[in-house]
Amino acid sequence: MFQVINAEFGIEKKRILDGAIAELLVRRLEADNSMSYVGWYSRQVIVDHIKQGHTYMTIIISGNWCKGADINVVRTNFGEYLRTDRNRTSADNLDNIPEG
Repeated sequence: MFQVINAEFGIEKKRILDGAIAELLVRRLEADNSMSYVGWYSRQVIVDHIKQGHTYMTIIISGNWCKGADINVVRTNFGEYLRTDRNRTSADNLDNIPEG
């Protein structure tokens, strides 16, 4: 099946610290439609990277990879959060990305 890809980077897994997302496993979309390993980055680094104009999506890798939802930064009175939807709930929401 054809996937419409609107992102440069994929988030595959998360690491939780004190009940909140601390780090995310990033992969980069290559010209041949493969996903290369980039590494683990802090949640704040990803927020800053998105604010600089880079695009992210959730991904699932099981042999091949599948696109999930686009990731956005949402600003509330309590801070900035990574969300797969644009509601203003004061929490990160990245679908059901597994811990790794």
